[in-house]
Amino acid sequence: MSNIDALLRDLVISNHILAREGVTDSLGHVSVRHPDRPDRFFLSCSRSPEFVTLDDIMEYDLDCNPIDQRGRPMFFERSIHGAIYQARPDIKSVSLARPGGNLTGINVFNTELVTKRLELLRELVPRVKRVAVLVDRADEANTRSTLRDAEAAARAMGLRIQVVNATTKRADAGVADGTIEHPSGDAEGA
Repeated sequence: MSNIDALLRDLVISNHILAREGVTDSLGHVSVRHPDRPDRFFLSCSRSPEFVTLDDIMEYDLDCNPIDQRGRPMFFERSIHGAIYQARPDIKSVSLARPGGNLTGINVFNTELVTKRLELLRELVPRVKRVAVLVDRADEANTRSTLRDAEAAARAMGLRIQVVNATTKRADAGVADGTIEHPSGDAEGA
């Protein structure tokens, strides 16, 4: 399987996880920047995230023109994704929900940028109250530092962190276990 195939499969699974965890609503969407062509990104056709399949994933240039539409309906909000990718070359993924919902744009968190990214998120979405952080518990060192920094920054800003464990093993199976895993290791039913 190529890196692009794996990325697209992960994008489908991300749609399902974010919908199931309530991060996006039925009209929300998530995109990912093309790893080899930073001037392009992938986003599903206009479909509720819990129903997205590989055939629904479309490639766009940063002006939001589809590379191969094949008659599939497109999200009107794709221009928001394109604008974010144009303005922020460091952003690798964007997720949007309808007004009053959620906005995420997560790259790998690193210590120096966590607070700045959360401040930017607050500026873009002033009513944000909860930020989802996807982690892979198998990558213990990265997960620990990501959660430590994200939680400290979020707490200082009055935000709540929702930790979602999205392991490669689960991604391969295409399922999630129905719990939100907290940094303490305890699990709470979603």
